[in-house]
Amino acid sequence: MPKTFEEHGLDGEKLIIEDEALTVIIEKYTREAGVRWLKKQLAKTAWVVSEKIVFGTPDLPYIVKVEMRSGILGK
Repeated sequence: MPKTFEEHGLDGEKLIIEDEALTVIIEKYTREAGVRWLKKQLAKTAWVVSEKIVFGTPDLPYIVKVEMRSGILGK
């Protein structure tokens, strides 16, 4: 995850994904392909969060919670 976050200008001080939210992302948003699809979902999450940071809307660190998943990843 750190590499994916760094690619979007984020680190542990700017973005935190709760364990429960990560579990839901793995279970509901990845396919059998596994790691590649998970990386895409994490990259999408990082992109959305970095966009919010650029526009100055969130408090940092931005904490991704389970109830936020549909707003970030859809479905």
